[in-house]
Amino acid sequence: MVANKPTIKDVARQAGGSIATVSRVMAKKANTYTPQTAQRVWDAAAKLGYQKNSAAAELATRSSDKIAVIVSNPPTNFSTGILDGMQQTALAHNHHIIILYAGNHSPQLLHQAIKDATAGPRAGILLIGSQIDPQSLKMLQDSQLPVRLVSNYSYELPLQFISSDNTELAAQSVEYLIKKGHRRIGLFGIDHSHTGLQRRAGYQKAMYEHHLPFNMAITAMRLARPSCSTGLTSN
Repeated sequence: MVANKPTIKDVARQAGGSIATVSRVMAKKANTYTPQTAQRVWDAAAKLGYQKNSAAAELATRSSDKIAVIVSNPPTNFSTGILDGMQQTALAHNHHIIILYAGNHSPQLLHQAIKDATAGPRAGILLIGSQIDPQSLKMLQDSQLPVRLVSNYSYELPLQFISSDNTELAAQSVEYLIKKGHRRIGLFGIDHSHTGLQRRAGYQKAMYEHHLPFNMAITAMRLARPSCSTGLTSN
């Protein structure tokens, strides 16, 4: 005969407290119990072999320590560094990340990733390099979860973001080459994403300010090859 698993009621009885107190201790709700009470609860749980059902608790409270991270661009050293930083920061705050891959700017895969991310309780959603279409935006807003774009942004979207200034970085790259004495500077490897258009705008801005012609033939040729890395060429 299999023995019944201990319940939170058993822990409360063993610790000499209420079920509500045990629940607050196990949820780690600060300033709602004393250290002595917490110690009695954890000792009782250990003695009884009690294990908290985290999944059930999350469904009941609609809260979670899990952050969904949706990656929508091909793996690169740059995105790997971002993911490493997310993981370290999440662990430092007793959170965990769930990584969902949404392909290379595929709306269908992005929609599925958002659906998976919002299927259960989540602390929030981070999207790396994602191109947000109307359907994706609606799905994110309907989830009522905190959402942030990472390494990508558009001022047209009602979403907060964390990203470098792509326009300014492209302009600085052109400025660097000009200071080195180059005058014929081309841009290649960009695509039709928000990031690509911002980089092209920075390139054009810097070339215009220095009264240098920019070769749109080179840019247009490379637009048909979005798998290429963004870069500048000069002679």
